[in-house]
Amino acid sequence: MIALRKLAGLSTKNRLRKAAELLRGFEVEIRTSRPVDSYYLAGLCETLVRSDTADAVRERAVKLEERLRKAGLSLSGLLSPDFGRECGVICTIILTELGTALADWDLRVPGTELLDSGARRVLPVDLFLEDLRSPFNVGNIFRSAEAFGVRHIYLSPATPSPEQPRASRSSMGASLAVPWSVCSLPEACLAFGYSGDGTQVIALETGGTGIGSYSFPSGGLLLVGNEEWGLSEEALSRADVRLSIPMGGAKASLNVSVAAAITLQRWFESRQ
Repeated sequence: MIALRKLAGLSTKNRLRKAAELLRGFEVEIRTSRPVDSYYLAGLCETLVRSDTADAVRERAVKLEERLRKAGLSLSGLLSPDFGRECGVICTIILTELGTALADWDLRVPGTELLDSGARRVLPVDLFLEDLRSPFNVGNIFRSAEAFGVRHIYLSPATPSPEQPRASRSSMGASLAVPWSVCSLPEACLAFGYSGDGTQVIALETGGTGIGSYSFPSGGLLLVGNEEWGLSEEALSRADVRLSIPMGGAKASLNVSVAAAITLQRWFESRQ
């Protein structure tokens, strides 16, 4: 780590960038239950307090330094997760002040990008993503799919690849844990092995049966469509059921990745 005296001598912008990097490192160490140098962290907070930066940064740094000193400073000790959270918050405020887009900041914890696929509880549930536009939505859907036991994700040729940098970033490593392939809808249905016996092809689309009153099958293929136009007529014609999420808002619309996450959670919970 850079000496605090040297850090204080950097230009304001470089000092803040380096401080954000250091805070990110402390956040990771605390989150992964590794010992940290709380003396250095307290000194880093003191440096930020003296820096030409946003009041929000100085205020949070003062509070963190006070908490560290009350907890007892150590060259090599463990800190509770809340200290890591506070490091992350200050880091985020600094990045915002510097004009760094938060979407461009890699939030994955180093060393944890590769998830243990063997630890997943996998259900006989597959996904087909039809002509999505946003890599971020693709990544977010992969993250939800990993969390709720999706077995395989099929992507139409027009859907962004999960290997695209923005999709990979938003998936938080899930795109490396959930198997996927690129194919047409008929090919996905064939690969899924739809038999109509205890499984269903489900279209997630407006104007259908509410998920609260729907009895999820033991397995199935969930079809998720384009952010603007929804599912194609072909996809709707292949579905056994059209499933919708009841809403009370004036817009009556959800981001496609949010809608997919809600549906997958309900499906997963129903199989417990």
